[in-house]
Amino acid sequence: MSNDPEAAAIAEYVNGIWDRSIVPTLCDYVRIPNKSPLFDPEWERHGHMERAVELLADWCRLQPIAG
Repeated sequence: MSNDPEAAAIAEYVNGIWDRSIVPTLCDYVRIPNKSPLFDPEWERHGHMERAVELLADWCRLQPIAG
């Protein structure tokens, strides 16, 4: 890792965001039993894929990225 204090501050900031925001969402995502149609022929009725998509879409909508 670089000895550049600015780079270290950026890395600390990004790691903090990752740990507080992305990791919990990813944990929620992997808890959804969204399996391939080969493993769950009634995947559409069970709605797991829709839940997974909505979880990620909601996370994206909450991000303060302009445009």
